[in-house]
Amino acid sequence: MRKTHAAIMAVVLALICVANAQAEFRIGPRLGMNINKLSFDKNILDGSNRLGFTGGVQAEYWLPIVGLGVDLSVMYTYMDSKVNFANGDQNTEAVFDKLRSKPARNFIEIPLNIKYRFGIGAISRIFAPYVFTGPGVAIRLDGSDYNASTQWVWNLGFGFEFIRHLQLSASYGFGMNNIVDGKKLEIPIIGTTTLHSDQIKVKNNYWTVTAAWMF
Repeated sequence: MRKTHAAIMAVVLALICVANAQAEFRIGPRLGMNINKLSFDKNILDGSNRLGFTGGVQAEYWLPIVGLGVDLSVMYTYMDSKVNFANGDQNTEAVFDKLRSKPARNFIEIPLNIKYRFGIGAISRIFAPYVFTGPGVAIRLDGSDYNASTQWVWNLGFGFEFIRHLQLSASYGFGMNNIVDGKKLEIPIIGTTTLHSDQIKVKNNYWTVTAAWMF
């Protein structure tokens, strides 16, 4: 019995050693763009797509035996948006100017993802597709008290890795929290139309396309 237990422990320790030996920790720069779509719960408003920029550093840890990995990025992100009104067309600048304020556009974004890389034999060293999902938080660097201090999203995406270094990926972030802070600010929109910020719930959904070079 003792010999059996010793053999099992030896196998377990050997597997742990092999996993640690083959595990990959990599880090590298990551650059890309985002296209955001604001989602409002008031039919008087509609958010239109606007182009933004993101750039920073990504770190990742892979367990090749099972194809699983995790990555964590710290990114500077610039997001822009435009709001269309049912009885006219104005952008967010016009609305926030009436509040003597500006909308938040600059963020530090921190996404954390679980990844699965598909192994295709020897081809994997040249080309390997992967999928990933996980939460992300964007911390605002500007704007007013009208904006929530953080935006939370859940990301779902896919990517391709080339020559074990270049990663091209695309993901969609589903907004999870109201990015209006809920304070009772009267917002004169057009004519006699007035909204209170606690009447508006806004979620930011956006596509992100990036390229990363991992060392």
